[in-house]
Amino acid sequence: MKKFPAKGFTGFTLVEVLVALFIATILVGSSMALIGVSAKNYSHVEKLRNALPTLDAAAQEIIRNPSKALTSPLVLKDLPDSPSVLVESRLVEDPKIKVKLYRVILRYGGETLVTSVIVSDQTQIQ
Repeated sequence: MKKFPAKGFTGFTLVEVLVALFIATILVGSSMALIGVSAKNYSHVEKLRNALPTLDAAAQEIIRNPSKALTSPLVLKDLPDSPSVLVESRLVEDPKIKVKLYRVILRYGGETLVTSVIVSDQTQIQ
């Protein structure tokens, strides 16, 4: 019967085991951080995916009728549950621009959509 340790068996030193544990801890920690960021990103994409159709509908409504750019909140009666979108309009003041250009910021469901509307002199904005 052979006695342990057998001849030629060296095993691992304490330093080697500690280095391996340190590397494994870094790898597991990095993986957990990556999973956390991925989950947060997925949540944000879900919110954006749910809010984007409503924001697009509000932008189309404003493009069809630019006077609604100064109406806040803009209630979209054609959509289910008649969502209301917060509208913030700012006149872009640039001497080179001959028409009224409004920067329109739409907010719904924690998401934001920014667009612009050109208003000619024939369009009445109240």
